[in-house]
Amino acid sequence: MKWLVSFALLLPLAVSAQRGKGFGVSVAERAVDNSPEAEMSTFQLADGYAVNLFASEADGIANPIAIRWDPAGRLWVLTTLAYAQVEPGSQPSDKLLILEDTNRDGRADKVTIWADGLVMPTGFALGHGGVYVSEGEHLSFLKDTDGDGRADSKDILLTGFGTGDTHQNINSFSWGPAGDLWFSIGLHNFSRVETPWGIVRGEEAGFFRLRVDELRLEPFCMRAMMAQNPWGITWDRWGAMFVKSNNTEIGFATPGVIPTEHQRELMLYGFFGSTPGKSMGCEVVESSHLPEELQNHVLIAGYFANRVTATPLVEEGSGFEFQSPKDVLVSSHTSFRPVEVKVGPDGAIYVADWYNPIIGHYQASLRHTDRDKTHGRIWRITATDRKLAQPPDLVKASARELLETHLNSPEKWVRYQARRRLADMPLAEFKQGLGFKPKSPVHSLEVTWACESQGFASLDDRSIRELLKSKEPHVRAYGARMIGRWAPELNDPLSLLTTAVQDTHPRVRLEAIVSASHLASAEAMKIALHALDQPVD
Repeated sequence: MKWLVSFALLLPLAVSAQRGKGFGVSVAERAVDNSPEAEMSTFQLADGYAVNLFASEADGIANPIAIRWDPAGRLWVLTTLAYAQVEPGSQPSDKLLILEDTNRDGRADKVTIWADGLVMPTGFALGHGGVYVSEGEHLSFLKDTDGDGRADSKDILLTGFGTGDTHQNINSFSWGPAGDLWFSIGLHNFSRVETPWGIVRGEEAGFFRLRVDELRLEPFCMRAMMAQNPWGITWDRWGAMFVKSNNTEIGFATPGVIPTEHQRELMLYGFFGSTPGKSMGCEVVESSHLPEELQNHVLIAGYFANRVTATPLVEEGSGFEFQSPKDVLVSSHTSFRPVEVKVGPDGAIYVADWYNPIIGHYQASLRHTDRDKTHGRIWRITATDRKLAQPPDLVKASARELLETHLNSPEKWVRYQARRRLADMPLAEFKQGLGFKPKSPVHSLEVTWACESQGFASLDDRSIRELLKSKEPHVRAYGARMIGRWAPELNDPLSLLTTAVQDTHPRVRLEAIVSASHLASAEAMKIALHALDQPVD
């Protein structure tokens, strides 16, 4: 099979990269000149691209570890100077900042410290009027209750996440299509999380799905079934899920979204790309500003090899065909450490640069004097001779405008942010925006996802059956996924499952098998076996 041949060919490269040969090093010498100008002079961009500095230590950015956009077009940046270990007797003061480009010149000109006093945070997500943030064993919710632009309340929602290795703490907080919060955890962290539904175990590396309204936590691919240190979760326009290993691999994660602890090396089946050296973070491109050569590619931050790459998504059977990455930006500066990459409201690529000669903590002393605690950058990559995207005003948009117009945008950024606005709306206001016919298969899914984010609002068995009748196989595949996610809300999930598992498209049958695992019944397993009635891949 193609994936096996590709894996065999790339294994020596991956091992070489982990040893620091060929593609970067974990511990480098401190630069003589640490200015942004000196660093930028080492950047080599693919033809047709330009780069500029969006923000730096001059704006209060140091050791940025995660970035997220809000519907207003502001960039939130999480920084952690306490990493890799809090010094005894010290009081950490890691921060969450908001950057704004008020005149749209491609450079942040307003900075707000929204939260400080954080203790080695490794991930966050914006939602429900506040911020979900990780701090070691805790998942907390921060909120600005008095409207002064700074967080003033913190509630610990869940506790007990593993902290055996700080660079493997819960990370990569990402809202999935259905409105669930996903995040990952690394190899040496063993979790015993207290929830209203009991203790949830997370053994070694994997990822979690949190149904926020219920605080129902579900572990997947634990015991490193998908990746030893996953750090990066994203979805394509159809809802296919991808997980980025903190090593070189990126994988199609859907086969692993099953409730099991029976260990199986799923990366061998889902693996479809590898980067030069270790890397993290991932973002699927759908931006009119960027050229066709990057559309439907996964952007990846190569912190080890000092580069940003793009891997194409090429479907094959129920999954994806192995593809080699292309370089977008490469640097010879060994302190250039991209750790996160996101497409912004203008369609440009924004890169969080940890900026540090030392990237690991096994390879050098935790107190090594070359560990940089003062620098950090956000770089902005644009396509030359192409117009920037012009984002609409999503903050003032009505439910109907968000649902009917903005969820049908060709810009992924607009669709995602519109969906987040809808997820935060009161249910009655949300329902006022319904009552129209979606204009395309993608639009149909976006509206479905918005309804799911509102707790299955206005959906039922008939809604899923309509998806299963679609001419577009990706829509049918998502309908099959919904059977498992919403089984308790359905009148006859087994009937829907029977339809899905007999579909002619392998992706639909794959999703049906995954859904069957969530129904937890012998009858569902019998139905799933009918997937073998057709050719398998």
